[in-house]
Amino acid sequence: MHPVSSRGAVIDILVRFDKPKGFGFISIKNDLSRMLKQRVDLVTEKALHPLLKDKILKEAVTIYENKRSAR
Repeated sequence: MHPVSSRGAVIDILVRFDKPKGFGFISIKNDLSRMLKQRVDLVTEKALHPLLKDKILKEAVTIYENKRSAR
């Protein structure tokens, strides 16, 4: 999670999609921000910085998984 700033905390969410979402990605981010009443940052595994990727993936907690599309 990002440090708390004057704008409040940010919830970082790692997402995986079967297919690219395009502008749907922004819509998902906005919907989550609205529902959680908190700023949300979405990131895909591919977008993770290589030096941080292993640490982030070890700390990740699955909160939803579509079993039909799971790898």
